[in-house]
Amino acid sequence: MATPGNVMIITGASSGFGKLTALLAAQKGYRVVVAARRAERLNELVEEIEMKGGTALAIPCDVTKPEDQKNLIDQTIRRFGRIDVLVNNAGVPLKESFAEAAIDDLRRQWETNVLSLVLLTKRALPALLRSHGVVINIGSMAGHFSLPGWGNYFPTKVSVRSLSHSLRRELLPYGVRVSLVEPGPFKTEFGEMAGAEMPGLEPIQVAKKIVKLAERPSRTAIVPGWLGVAVLLAGGIAALLPDVIDLAYLLIGRRKLGGAKDAPGATAVAS
Repeated sequence: MATPGNVMIITGASSGFGKLTALLAAQKGYRVVVAARRAERLNELVEEIEMKGGTALAIPCDVTKPEDQKNLIDQTIRRFGRIDVLVNNAGVPLKESFAEAAIDDLRRQWETNVLSLVLLTKRALPALLRSHGVVINIGSMAGHFSLPGWGNYFPTKVSVRSLSHSLRRELLPYGVRVSLVEPGPFKTEFGEMAGAEMPGLEPIQVAKKIVKLAERPSRTAIVPGWLGVAVLLAGGIAALLPDVIDLAYLLIGRRKLGGAKDAPGATAVAS
């Protein structure tokens, strides 16, 4: 159970992993601060938590905006006086491939998936140093691969993976622990936003892992755990046989683009 009074901030909390984590963390005794752009959903989540006897605060927040980042940390400290756990869960996919995506959309994806993680952690760091707190970054199994059609999303998760390892080693001497959660394909709104049909794995598995790491931090957790060996093996094969992998991806990419008359991205670059 959480130490009475511990405070957990969760970004991207209006649905999916973030919402489930908030519900479970509140049940465990955390005072939860839920942040996302959809204020109405956050308020509904707070009502649900409070009806079950928990404590929660909704702070509408676009994690790509510096003023919203600052407001999230400031309001949390003003209300609760401390931060014990920061869950960097906010992330966005793109339906389009790199060639087809608009520049503004590419920029927003990097700002949401990577830069917001860096800046929110930095802004929360003084409070985390005082509490000897925990940072939990939500990466993805995508951080181990590259796939055609996901040419921007996968690199953002590679960055989250690298950042998490670097921050863990740098902040450990200060008493702040950093954990990385790398979920596989779960059925959440994220998949719908990406225009992909996701298998029916239950996202509560990820929420349970996040709360467990808040209580007992460890380096990395692949969820579901049974896919961990397969992920590492596939990553090793890709590293050992890059030419074979490139050829396979070339064939897949050509099949996808077969019959196209116009160069992809011709209308997307200017936006």
